[in-house]
Amino acid sequence: MNKFTIAAVLAIVTASAAISFAIQRQAGARMRGQTETMRQQSEQSAQLSAENGRLSNLMAGLKSSQRLSKEQLAGLLKLRDEIGRLRQNGKIKTQLQETNARLRAIAARSEKQLAEAQAEPNYWPKDQLAYAGYSDPESSMKSMLAAMNSGDVASWRQSCTPEAIAQLTREWQERGLTEAQQDAEVKLMAGMLMSSASGFHIIGEETAAPDEMTINLSFDGEGKARKFVLRKIGNEWKFHDLIMAGQE
Repeated sequence: MNKFTIAAVLAIVTASAAISFAIQRQAGARMRGQTETMRQQSEQSAQLSAENGRLSNLMAGLKSSQRLSKEQLAGLLKLRDEIGRLRQNGKIKTQLQETNARLRAIAARSEKQLAEAQAEPNYWPKDQLAYAGYSDPESSMKSMLAAMNSGDVASWRQSCTPEAIAQLTREWQERGLTEAQQDAEVKLMAGMLMSSASGFHIIGEETAAPDEMTINLSFDGEGKARKFVLRKIGNEWKFHDLIMAGQE
């Protein structure tokens, strides 16, 4: 083989090698491009898959959270109601304690006043009241109280002045009360007036005229005093009026 032929062969081989290298380089570049594309696509796919999973978990979590929120809301409302009841019960308990303390203080004062009243020389125990006539204001008061305590309406009427009975009768007639209803009302008023007292004693007397006296009578055990106006009818003292608070 001459030099020209060798040179030609070498040139062809070199050219073929160069072309093959170029083709391989291009193929490698395309392959690297495809590989990078595939890698990016794979990463994007992984990211999308991860995001999809995260979103799925988030949605599940939200649904679970919503269910829990309803349960928690019901529980919180129940707890709030319970706290409200406890607070209200606490207020009621405090109010009851304060009321009981006041009642105990009142009871203590009443017991002290009753003990002091029982030590008075003119103390009249309610369970020992009896008819004492009408010869003097004190006896008249005892007789009237005894009638009221026993519910003896006839004796109570006897202890009153004719004017007092006439005024009550007019009021009863205006209200259309029968005699039986009148007696029932007298018993009711007497019971209400006497029920809280355990005894009585006179704490003051005022003489407005020779035939009229006001007796300030203590209702011992109740802690109150009431003023009774008595008038002398002939030789007897009778009940005429009861002075209420603010009344002259």
